[in-house]
Amino acid sequence: MKSRFIEFLYWTIPTLLLLAFLELGLSFAWENPYLVVNEPTPQHTRFSLKNMTAYAKVNKLYQGDHNIRFAITEEMFIDSGQPNETKETIAIGGSTTECGLVPEGQRWPDLLTPPALNYGVSGNSSIDGYYNLKHLIQSQNPPPKKVFFMFAVNDLRVYFNKGADGFNINGWKEHSQNPLAAIDQIDKTIFLGISIKDSALLSFVKYHTTNLIGRSFYSSYYTQRVNQEGLENLSTAEFNSVLKTFREQFLPAREDVYKALGKLATKNKIEIIFLTQPHAYREDYRPFQNDLRLFPVFEGKKLNLQQTAVLLAELNSQTKQLADIFGHKKIDAATCFDKRPPSELFYDSVHYTLEGSQQFAKCVNESL
Repeated sequence: MKSRFIEFLYWTIPTLLLLAFLELGLSFAWENPYLVVNEPTPQHTRFSLKNMTAYAKVNKLYQGDHNIRFAITEEMFIDSGQPNETKETIAIGGSTTECGLVPEGQRWPDLLTPPALNYGVSGNSSIDGYYNLKHLIQSQNPPPKKVFFMFAVNDLRVYFNKGADGFNINGWKEHSQNPLAAIDQIDKTIFLGISIKDSALLSFVKYHTTNLIGRSFYSSYYTQRVNQEGLENLSTAEFNSVLKTFREQFLPAREDVYKALGKLATKNKIEIIFLTQPHAYREDYRPFQNDLRLFPVFEGKKLNLQQTAVLLAELNSQTKQLADIFGHKKIDAATCFDKRPPSELFYDSVHYTLEGSQQFAKCVNESL
């Protein structure tokens, strides 16, 4: 018995010392990407995490065996994998500008003529877009001169989360986040109450093995869809009440944001091109695997397909109207997409497949 205990100590103590050495060494020599956040600016900006690199797969989302590299540059735009000839044309939007699960170099801003720097950020609203543009005007050299600007779905999300009063450019604050931390579930406890984020060694192993394998998003998309299935549907009467408030309170609040954006563009001699946002809230949509489309939720009840489509149509219509009112160019990408079967272009409610990204760039290039 004694000899076994000695043998146990013989192997255990060196192992623990090695792990302690690795933990200590990594905590000093390696910058843990899960703990990095962008330095805050006084302008309430919300950019992607600079110098972040992540790898993903599109298995079960759409056709093709695509291994995705998603890398953010020091200047916080998405790396296209190609030399950047100009900084004067940029694209600002949410995840449908970001195109995080489209192969590098094939995201629609990369395919424009000329290409645009991609400043799409998942979750951003048009207010975030305004502040990001304001920051780029002041910090980028040379400053942008042409901006493709697309928001609809995330503005709708803000409306349901914060109400019309919450969609206000004054005092706006949406904290920048580390998307890797959420995607890789670093808060998950491994043992004895220790989570991945608590250990440099665990973080190092998690980050590099996940990058090597490639992140898969299908299960998280599917889980969100399944969780919505049990929600009660919003009635017609309830939706009509929502629509009335949407028109009378939210759309005017959104117009104020675009008015401020117009003043910013005029003052700095910037050409802004407003883009309507395509979506897959259509009866003829056929999913690649399972239906991953999500629906807005109001007071615990989910909107149906037709109700969601109505609200997005209202937003896209206003986007075109505001372009005319403030003298900006507009491209109706949503109508352009309506000419194609949506199943080829979307893997969920609004996010593009590779073919969808290529179609978007085609719509824009032909309109220009």
